[in-house]
Amino acid sequence: MGYENLIVRKRYPVAFIFIDAPPDFYDVNVHPAKQEVRFVNEYQLGQTLISTIKDVLNKNLLIPSIKKEGNEDLHKKYIKKIDNSIDKFLLKHEPGKEKTIPREDKKEFIPALSEKEFTFSADYITFFNTYILYEDKESGSVYIIDQHAAHERILYEKLKRSIEEKEDIFQNLLIPINLELSSVEYQVVMDNKNVFRETGYNIEDFGNNSVIINSVPSYIEHKDDKQLFLDILSDLMENKKINKTKLKDEILKSLSCKAAIKAGEKLNKEEIEVLIKDLLKVEARYTCPHGRPAVIQLNKDEIERWFKRK
Repeated sequence: MGYENLIVRKRYPVAFIFIDAPPDFYDVNVHPAKQEVRFVNEYQLGQTLISTIKDVLNKNLLIPSIKKEGNEDLHKKYIKKIDNSIDKFLLKHEPGKEKTIPREDKKEFIPALSEKEFTFSADYITFFNTYILYEDKESGSVYIIDQHAAHERILYEKLKRSIEEKEDIFQNLLIPINLELSSVEYQVVMDNKNVFRETGYNIEDFGNNSVIINSVPSYIEHKDDKQLFLDILSDLMENKKINKTKLKDEILKSLSCKAAIKAGEKLNKEEIEVLIKDLLKVEARYTCPHGRPAVIQLNKDEIERWFKRK
């Protein structure tokens, strides 16, 4: 849960979390034979862990960097890193052993692509009408920003904030949208009518597998309200199992994706500057809501090694 929206689906981080808590945090009476012990307040502890992990990741999640390494080298480094982590964990918690480990020197974290670093007098260009190439001369790095992924993240965070702060999220339509759906689509919409309402859609049953949309979300610009809703519904239908607890978030992800600037869409100077300024205000700005990278870093030293300067 802590990594949600930060890595792509069906990818999972490897981690050990050791919790040292006072005795009153545990419930030893959940099993007659004392074979099972639980935390007294599992939900609160879980939410605390998720919140802490998210805070750390948002502050320290590194931008993916392009390096000249083969897959075998990356695989070996990855395995070695996991082995070292496991060895440290076992050493710390092995019975009879001193529970101390030499601490690695921690470098002071300096956020990459920070608002302080970016100035519009700096050099940046666009290419393929999709990517923004920005040079940060102070750090000696070049950042490649995916305009669609970046805008998708910006919209997603804006949608969440609007709903959490209970802003007026409904834009009433002068001419309601009448949709004729398949029986399966109709059932999905009607079963989750309240969830759609929480995201700004006011939907009424019109009978014969038809619905009427009286209002749409007010917090995004609409190019085609009917098609946008059908695209969101199509995304939901692709998931064979619709998780109701996460349905609202899935709708927000789909909304932000469909309404975001597209790859190949040409932006003018002002639009680029607004996009980057808005991105810098977002905490989790290095990935889109689906976990794809929004920013990639190219280090000057690495580029010079490519050209055999080092």
